[in-house]
Amino acid sequence: SCELMLYARFVMVYDSTIGLEAVLLGAPVLSGCKSRYTQLPMVFFPNSPAAHRMQAERFLTTEKIDVPAEFVQNARRFLYMQLFRVALPFDTLLKEDGIWRGYVRLKGFSVGQLQLPTFEVISRAITGQQPFVLEDDSHG
Repeated sequence: SCELMLYARFVMVYDSTIGLEAVLLGAPVLSGCKSRYTQLPMVFFPNSPAAHRMQAERFLTTEKIDVPAEFVQNARRFLYMQLFRVALPFDTLLKEDGIWRGYVRLKGFSVGQLQLPTFEVISRAITGQQPFVLEDDSHG
């Protein structure tokens, strides 16, 4: 899919991480619905079906589509947050299962291991004190 994005005039997505990947590659992205990443300006996200169709038609007939520099910058910031701040690590409690690559199960663990930064984030979020976000120094 990455190679296709490099050759495409623009990428049209509904709700897919492919849209985020395309932005990071510098491709214009036209989104058809609100998604995790449309809250920041990083894709073209028209406010109605009619506006979406008009934008798609413009993209199809325009020689060059200018992508605002802030789109890529916002995409990088968003991806950083997704990978290092809101994707809570459970790696010390997981074991490879061997069924297929990437498949994991929980290991046996002691109650003391529940003091890991991941569980502190979960506890604070459940009690309403903070969002499900790791502090900058919690991801190593």
